[in-house]
Amino acid sequence: MSPHTNNFYSSFILYINISSELTDVKDSNKPVITPQNYSEDVQILESIDTVLLNGAASKFAVTPQIDADNNQIIWEISDDGKLVKQ
Repeated sequence: MSPHTNNFYSSFILYINISSELTDVKDSNKPVITPQNYSEDVQILESIDTVLLNGAASKFAVTPQIDADNNQIIWEISDDGKLVKQ
């Protein structure tokens, strides 16, 4: 994954609130979310009632987690806006 200037860090925000439909983006231009702590079912995206998250989740990338053995663990955002292992 190439470096991005549009990173979101969860130490500054609890979750990203989606208030309208998002436009499609190329994989190389997806905003990258870097969680402070990687854990299943952490809410990353929220939305107002009129916006479905399943379309929004695929428009974000998650920075891979590096474990104690220096292996990458790949995470993604589920259709309900929660962090899950791939």
